[in-house]
Amino acid sequence: MKNLFMLDVDGTLVDSCQMDHECFSQAIDEVTGLAVPDNWGSYTNVTDAGIIEELIDTHGLNHDKIRLFREIKQVFRQKLAVRIAEKGLAPIPGAVEFVEHMRHVPRLN
Repeated sequence: MKNLFMLDVDGTLVDSCQMDHECFSQAIDEVTGLAVPDNWGSYTNVTDAGIIEELIDTHGLNHDKIRLFREIKQVFRQKLAVRIAEKGLAPIPGAVEFVEHMRHVPRLN
C-alpha cells in the first residue's frame, strides 16, 4: 500500500502570497466594485470562497451569488496567469529540496 503526500502550493512551495492577494482583491473590485479589506483575519472564513461569500452576504448581493462567484474566479485566474507570465514564481527556500527528498521516501506516491 502506498501513501499519498499533498502540499498547498501558495506560500508552501512558491512565494505567491502577495501576488495572490493582489489579484484576488483586484478581481473582486473589478467584478463587484467592492474593496477587500487588507485585514483578512477579520473574515469568518479566510479562504477565497469564504471571503467572496461574506462580501456578497454583507452587501446584499445574494440574488446574484452564483454569477458573482464564477466571474470573480474567472477574473482572478486570468489576472494570476498574466502576473505569473510577466513575473514568474520563486520557490520558497528549501521547497525544491524538500519535494525532491519526498520523491525518494519509500511507500510515498
